[in-house]
Amino acid sequence: MMQSVFIRARQLSWTEWALLFNAITLIYIDLVPVGIIVLFLAVVYQVVQKKCSFKGNVFNVFILCIPFIIFCVGFINTENFTKAFEDLGRLLPFIIFPLLLSFHANNKRFQNILLLVFCTGLVLFLFFSLVKSSLYYFQDGDLSHFFYSSLVTNTNSYSIFNMFAIAALTEFFLRNDLNKKQTFLLQITLLFLVLIQLQLQSRIMILITLFSLFILFFLNWKNKKKWFAMVLLVFSGLLLQIPIFQGRFQSGLKQSRTITINPKEVSKGDKSAEVINNCSSTHLRYNAIISCYEIVQKQPIFGVGSGDWLDELTKNYKVNNRYCNLKEKTAPHNQYARILLKHGILGFIIFLLYLLFLFRVAYNEREIAQVSFVLCLVFSSIGYDLMDGGATAPFIAFFACFLFLKLNTGKTKLVLKD
Repeated sequence: MMQSVFIRARQLSWTEWALLFNAITLIYIDLVPVGIIVLFLAVVYQVVQKKCSFKGNVFNVFILCIPFIIFCVGFINTENFTKAFEDLGRLLPFIIFPLLLSFHANNKRFQNILLLVFCTGLVLFLFFSLVKSSLYYFQDGDLSHFFYSSLVTNTNSYSIFNMFAIAALTEFFLRNDLNKKQTFLLQITLLFLVLIQLQLQSRIMILITLFSLFILFFLNWKNKKKWFAMVLLVFSGLLLQIPIFQGRFQSGLKQSRTITINPKEVSKGDKSAEVINNCSSTHLRYNAIISCYEIVQKQPIFGVGSGDWLDELTKNYKVNNRYCNLKEKTAPHNQYARILLKHGILGFIIFLLYLLFLFRVAYNEREIAQVSFVLCLVFSSIGYDLMDGGATAPFIAFFACFLFLKLNTGKTKLVLKD
């Protein structure tokens, strides 16, 4: 596996090297703008040298730009242009990557290399974080250094990256003939990533990861190696029996049980810092969804606009005495709810068409990691604002284009093996 990577490295074009660099910058988030600039310069250089030209299917490029197009429609409807331009910056990758990757003739071999580079970079980053946490643990003996935001910053984003890596590597393992050394290395890597996923303690992403492994198990039912997906599930289940691994996951379940149809709000006369600071993240998310629903009822077709969503949520929190959410200015933490809030039913339907396109391509072609990416995007959107996150938006835009952009020059199909 690694040998083929080094052999192929000598044959890479400037654009391919730039794409590999972008796969790394997605992990080291501060470098994302640098990666985009490098890719742009590489494409321009090859166009000037007449070594590449625009090969994109216009319809596919248009579909992959939908998140940015939806924003532009919402921009017309907004009043808070300052906030709208902030959102514009986050969504630019959804037009930059489709256009730039239309000049790159992707193929299965390079696709596998890029995915392995991304996963290798992620493993190295997480391993370094684990070593750093170990040093802190030896200083004060506090086990919390190995968990949640103490392990890495931006926990939710890395949980999403990690989930995709777990699913993609599992797909790669199930659908490729590997020698014993490669098999052992890949299995150890997957066990390590599952361990890290539980240490990150992102409750929703733990469930999504386990659910994705369950789906991959059945999608590869005729494959004898499918049982390794079940090994990962059992490994996760055993770790969750250890109290230190339960942490926020178990506390989240307890918080969820306390939510009723009309959850108790902080009253106007009880707005002390102590009471407000004790509001659970589960209640904050629940209240945010309720507020989104109430706002969408008033402006159902076009929503409140790209820049006005937070202003409208803040007003709703104040009117309905949701002071915990008002203090935190809680976002919906749900991509579907945020699309409805910002762009109404019209934008929501267009967004569903975007997801349907990705699902259809994955269903028809089943290239490695296409299914994993769709699982990651569709289910992670339930708990996070993926398209609006500064770290996750470039990740989604890049892999949506790299895995699903089809060119006019044709495509290389993967032959599935039982």
